[in-house]
Amino acid sequence: MPIESLTNTIKIYKKYFTEDDCKYIMDTFGEPGEETVPFLEFHWGEQSVDALKYKKKEILYEFYKFFKAQIEEHFRTDGIELERMFLQTMKPGGQLSEHLDGEHRFAVLAYMNSDYTGGELYFSKDNVSIVPDKGDVLFFHGGSKNPHSVKTLVSGNRTSLIMFFTNKDEKEKYSIAGEKL
Repeated sequence: MPIESLTNTIKIYKKYFTEDDCKYIMDTFGEPGEETVPFLEFHWGEQSVDALKYKKKEILYEFYKFFKAQIEEHFRTDGIELERMFLQTMKPGGQLSEHLDGEHRFAVLAYMNSDYTGGELYFSKDNVSIVPDKGDVLFFHGGSKNPHSVKTLVSGNRTSLIMFFTNKDEKEKYSIAGEKL
């Protein structure tokens, strides 16, 4: 299935993961993780490419390789590396206020379920609201081109596999606040 452009800097791959893939990924990350923010749980899993490759997590390694290549192609960049991969579960009442992921980052969000209400991903600059289906993968530049938020989750749990890629050359140019040094 082809990748669809929602804007110049927001792309979606519909049904990248099958229902069985989603179940396998959720099982791979195990029991609920730490709740560091109210209504959000994080399951950290493997954080290195080598661990993904050699610990029989083939589906995650293929996911990493495929979307690394897609980011490099669609956003005409190279020199990106995996910063982290984790599973995030938002509970009813949860939301994320508008934020940026960083001028040097690219975000990849894979939706593991769709049996929830609310929780839309909203990109304010383009006035784009996304309600993805289970298995859909969204990827975008995390900087000032794409301020985004997650609307309040009304019911059900919303689980996403999230990867952040860092452009190591660009990272050196920006501080944590996203301002040029």
